[in-house]
Amino acid sequence: MKNEGVVAAGEEEVGKNSTEDALNEAFTKDIPSSIAMAWTENNEDAVDIKERSLSHEQPQDPIYLSGSVLCPNGFEHATQTSGLNGNLNQGTTNSKHIFLCLALHRRKVTRLKMQQNRTCGDGWDMVPFDYALGGLTGNLNQGTDGKVIILCYTKADDAADEDVIYDIHLQSSRPPDNELPERPDGLDGSSNEDATGGKAIYLALKRPGSVPVPVPV
Repeated sequence: MKNEGVVAAGEEEVGKNSTEDALNEAFTKDIPSSIAMAWTENNEDAVDIKERSLSHEQPQDPIYLSGSVLCPNGFEHATQTSGLNGNLNQGTTNSKHIFLCLALHRRKVTRLKMQQNRTCGDGWDMVPFDYALGGLTGNLNQGTDGKVIILCYTKADDAADEDVIYDIHLQSSRPPDNELPERPDGLDGSSNEDATGGKAIYLALKRPGSVPVPVPV
């Protein structure tokens, strides 16, 4: 159920004609109230993501979740094996389309983890997402009956090359454990875990020395 009070209050305080007003309205309306306004107002990651989106700054994040098939300028879709289309909710119904966009040349990403809460912890950042236009909340299973799955990452500009994740490949077969994201909550590594009808989609992390990513045919 949408928080009508919050939306109405926002509409009274500001006009509706500016870009910022439109994005604020979408942000308030599209994120479910169960997650919702208390988190977005008090969580530093969410506030930072919102401010950067409204300012139209060139994004500096190396990973981004898009609510459409188009990735933002400077990003590329994660590669995927045959049979996958890039949508992390592929196969589910009434769910959000969520695409993994990468710009791993921006920063050296050293670790990635999948967890069931939004508190990533010291040294970690939550992967930003398209809340303004795509209505995303950061949950890879958004709109499904599956488990809540949040992506977090670490970066270190002085990291040794062998420690850097240079690619994230989507595949339907389970990769070796050392190529899976960390899973402190016991998740199985699939972005569709427990989602009815969802394809098994694993995020395979590629570092120097990994098996080369197969080219889709």
